[in-house]
Amino acid sequence: MELLLSQVSQIDIQTGHYSPLPEQVHFWEESTGLPYDHFQTDDFIEISCPACAVSIPVPWVESERATHAGKGYGEQGFGVECHGCSMLVNHAALSIQKFTQDLIACQQSDGRILM
Repeated sequence: MELLLSQVSQIDIQTGHYSPLPEQVHFWEESTGLPYDHFQTDDFIEISCPACAVSIPVPWVESERATHAGKGYGEQGFGVECHGCSMLVNHAALSIQKFTQDLIACQQSDGRILM
C-alpha cells in the first residue's frame, strides 16, 4: 500500500502527468535498454514482420504528441503494412509473435510448459 501511495503522489493533479523518480527511470532504462522518455529515442524503430521476418522501419509516434488515433509504434492505433508480405503488423500481431517465441524458449529450456 505504501508503494502505491508513493507512486500516486508522483502524479500532477493539474495535468495528470506522472513524474517517475530517478531510480525508477534508471531501472526502466537498465531493464529494457530503452530511454524512459520515448521522445529521446530515434524517430523510428525497426520491427520484424511476424509472418515473413522482413525488417520494417516504423515511427514511434506520428506527431509531437502521442494520440489514440495515431499509427506510430508508441500509439494505440499502431499498424503498418509489411512491404514484404502485405500483412498488417500491429500490437496484437507482435504480441502473438512474442508469446510464441517465449513458449518455444520455455519448452526448449527444460521441456516443461509453465502454466
